[in-house]
Amino acid sequence: MGAPSAPPMRRKRRKMSGIAWIFVALLVFFVGAAAFTAMVAPLRKGNVGIIAPAPSKSYVGVNGFDTVDDDAGVTFQSVDAPDGPADKAGLIGGDIITSFDGQPVGKQNDIMDLLRRVPIGKTVEVVYSRDGVSRKTQLTTVSRDEYNRIGDAYEKRPEGNGVFGFQRGRTTRVNILLQQSV
Repeated sequence: MGAPSAPPMRRKRRKMSGIAWIFVALLVFFVGAAAFTAMVAPLRKGNVGIIAPAPSKSYVGVNGFDTVDDDAGVTFQSVDAPDGPADKAGLIGGDIITSFDGQPVGKQNDIMDLLRRVPIGKTVEVVYSRDGVSRKTQLTTVSRDEYNRIGDAYEKRPEGNGVFGFQRGRTTRVNILLQQSV
């Protein structure tokens, strides 16, 4: 008979501490909660598998709005392109819009909210002030695609695009002689 065989070596198992078990439990809890929320949230809203389109916004064809100092309306520097909605309505840079579609406009946020709510293609009444005189006009809003089309057509004109009566690249510096008093 041969020599007695040694008993098989047992590896020592490391035990996890109580803190480690707490971290594992929290990890399982949060992953489970996230998965549950991801499945239940669409059911609550009633739009399972349907992605809502981004809300459309109407455009008026100006370079952006700024709130007037006393929150009495919004103004803009210039219309973006000829034949855009603002140009057709007769608006010019510096006009102060005080009402849009029958709603008062006090700040930039007001006009932006109204542009999100007004349907594209709707003709609205715009009350504005120019040189201290209150005036009214009709303006038909356009979609972003139409707004871009108008701007692209303006940029591609062969004669260039001018602002306030001058064309880019076609200006000449004029020296003004000042008379000195003797």
